Amino acid sequence: MTDPGAPTDAAPFSVLVVCTANRFRSPAGEYLLRRAAVAAALPWTVRSAGTHAVPGRPMDGRTAEVLAPDAATVVQWRTSQLDRAAVAGADLVLVAADEHRRYVVTLEPAALHRTFPLRQFARLADEARTEGVELRDGAVLLQQARRARARVQPAPPGEDDVPDPVGKPIKALRSTVELIEDAVERIVRAAAG
Repeated sequence: MTDPGAPTDAAPFSVLVVCTANRFRSPAGEYLLRRAAVAAALPWTVRSAGTHAVPGRPMDGRTAEVLAPDAATVVQWRTSQLDRAAVAGADLVLVAADEHRRYVVTLEPAALHRTFPLRQFARLADEARTEGVELRDGAVLLQQARRARARVQPAPPGEDDVPDPVGKPIKALRSTVELIEDAVERIVRAAAG
């Protein structure tokens, strides 16, 4: 885990994106956040895992098609089961829904203050941007988001959840990916300034 006081040339800021099966929401979050971080030249590493994933399975085909129909990295991507080591090694854990946050924190209680629903973290990153602090260092962004959490009205229960598109029409999947993409763009915009 990155020390919040560490210089910006330290190890990359590590982000873990979590959902249930690691075939829909978290791989979409991983792919979109990694792509946006690279485009903004943020020194972040991004991975994903699922609370109930079967390791080694491919991303859902419809999700891969919605994300990047011709991208080989999406085709080669494989699921990972969430474990304590993955959580312990992440500077920031972004979850698809509150149930995943509970799972992460039960698995690794020390992750409580660095685990957020993705959409909540996007709102907090928006608020952190208004403080005029340089947020390019992921550790500083995380610190400012924690501070913002004390000032920002919480969303109603379930409001920050990213809906699970399993078994739903492609329109629902596209809507889910759009919610993830919006959150990712807001986070990266806050970090990149």
